[in-house]
Amino acid sequence: MADLKSLYLFYGTDMTRVGSARKRIISRAKSEGSGPEVVEGDGCTPSLLADQILAAPLSIGRRYIVADGVETFKAGELKPLEKAVSAIPEDTTLVMLGRGKAVARLVKLVEAGGGEVRKFDAPKPWEMPDWVIRSAKEIGMDLDRAGAEELVACVGTSKEWSSQERLVRELEKIETAIGGGTVDREQVRELASGQTQFNAYEIGGALLSRERERALRLCDESLGSGEDTFKLVNLIARQLRNVLAARNLLESGHAAKEVQVKLRLSPYAVKHVMKQAKGADVSWLKQTVSSLAELEYSVKGGGSVDSGTSLVACLARAVDQ
Repeated sequence: MADLKSLYLFYGTDMTRVGSARKRIISRAKSEGSGPEVVEGDGCTPSLLADQILAAPLSIGRRYIVADGVETFKAGELKPLEKAVSAIPEDTTLVMLGRGKAVARLVKLVEAGGGEVRKFDAPKPWEMPDWVIRSAKEIGMDLDRAGAEELVACVGTSKEWSSQERLVRELEKIETAIGGGTVDREQVRELASGQTQFNAYEIGGALLSRERERALRLCDESLGSGEDTFKLVNLIARQLRNVLAARNLLESGHAAKEVQVKLRLSPYAVKHVMKQAKGADVSWLKQTVSSLAELEYSVKGGGSVDSGTSLVACLARAVDQ
């Protein structure tokens, strides 16, 4: 992006490269002293984006508009955006990001306007180790081939998008733990989480943010792939107990380092637990932890209970509280 164009479209199934493009343009905007205008979530629609383009700029100098979520755009909805793009000022740069497919009409719109289109395809399963090595370098780690293969084996490659997300999380966790530099297979074995632990962490996060559909989908996927129900329940319960304990310690005036020591967590884990704890509902946490403890006891004891169905029901009740 040395010589900036007015239009960019970055999309594809390699979400880390799409995310890196977002980080680069936002970093550039901030370095030039003009805060980027980020349009995302429910605000990222063709008509709302068109309104944003035509609105008066909020700062002096080059204007940066970042639209994250254009994979949801439909061809029949693009007329307002096409009109706005045709009138885009020379000192405005619009960067559109799509995590997945982009409709052909949007691609043509950018190309016809003299913009740049880049499609980032996710790596194939056999390409994952090389992808992991490159991703590690981006965050300051020199991961050898054996270590990359170990991490891929630990996380798995069953679904391209979810595998990439897990691999990036694991790389970030390893970088936090060792502070960058050279990483080998033994360090990966020591620090990387297995798939069950990752799934439990994601389900716990979905519960805390009350994302009912996501929590139940992740649970169904985990159980469908043969995850051990008792282990899954145990890990979800442990995560929420840590969040509850961290919340209590923070309210008692304990610093982050003290929370880490008392809960015996890694620097990576305590960072995320504390982030979750700050916005957590204590009474909800206590009730949910209690429900999971009862389920743990029931599943461990065996009997006639359908453990998978009971876990799904428990999660649904927790989100609906």
